[in-house]
Amino acid sequence: MRRLKNSTAAASTVDTISSLPDAILCHILYFLTTKEAVATSILSKRWIHLWHHVHNLKFPDINVETVKSSVLFNEFVYSVLLSREVIAGYNVMNSFTLDIRYDNPHLAFDLGFPNIRKWINVAVQRKLEHLCIRLDVDNLDDNGLDYDADYPNLPVSIFTCRTLVNQLQRPYDVVTIFHNLTDLLLHYHNRWDLVLHQCPKLQNLQLSKGLCDPMWCEKGQENWVEPEFVPQCLLSSLRTCTIHDFSDLQSELMLEQYILKNAIILQTMTIWCKTEQPEMESKLSICPMASETCELSLCC
Repeated sequence: MRRLKNSTAAASTVDTISSLPDAILCHILYFLTTKEAVATSILSKRWIHLWHHVHNLKFPDINVETVKSSVLFNEFVYSVLLSREVIAGYNVMNSFTLDIRYDNPHLAFDLGFPNIRKWINVAVQRKLEHLCIRLDVDNLDDNGLDYDADYPNLPVSIFTCRTLVNQLQRPYDVVTIFHNLTDLLLHYHNRWDLVLHQCPKLQNLQLSKGLCDPMWCEKGQENWVEPEFVPQCLLSSLRTCTIHDFSDLQSELMLEQYILKNAIILQTMTIWCKTEQPEMESKLSICPMASETCELSLCC
């Protein structure tokens, strides 16, 4: 009898969910990974095609360790893109997330990156607004590869995408203006000021450890030269700035002072330190601030 009650309750729950409109079910699927969303197609005939209409493709925590796993993952992504086109036609893609770790450079550069460029090209043509790309490659140093030179450039189509408003990327170079970009996380080797110049409407900026140029990121560096021109976003739109993994590098302190001195409407700057930095707080507190309302926080 107890089993019968449990079965009845489970059936009631399923019926309740199934009675919801397609729009609400698609909204629920939006928060799942693409693999999970596709898996719901086995629930019933009604669910077979629902995931095709979800405006989000999310592939998080992907580990590519072998050629076989690379082929299987590539085939899965292509099958998802193709089936969306066949079933749903021209389907809007609001968000596209790729978070992939490759076990070695061959899997990344030869088998992975050429496909990733094609996927991004498809995504930005579907009125994409949010793009999240995180790529890590193990054993780079053992293969004599140049970190900056060997990572692929984004496809040209991304630079003309007028709908993109949010981008998280590693480790690409930005080479043109993102007119609508409002949120950005930088955590790769590049000149941060050149990137900010390409984001005139940036409102929320996060900086993490890998962004420093080796020429001025050495400990004790005191001859850092400020950029000749202040990025437009500092003068007109930047509201929040978060710096992760702060250490005692002089160059990092100069970077923070530069932002505080030039970000006119900055509301908050939050600095996450690896260890307690009592001297740093006093140094920053006496730094000139362009914004009279900026709140400065140091967290460990």
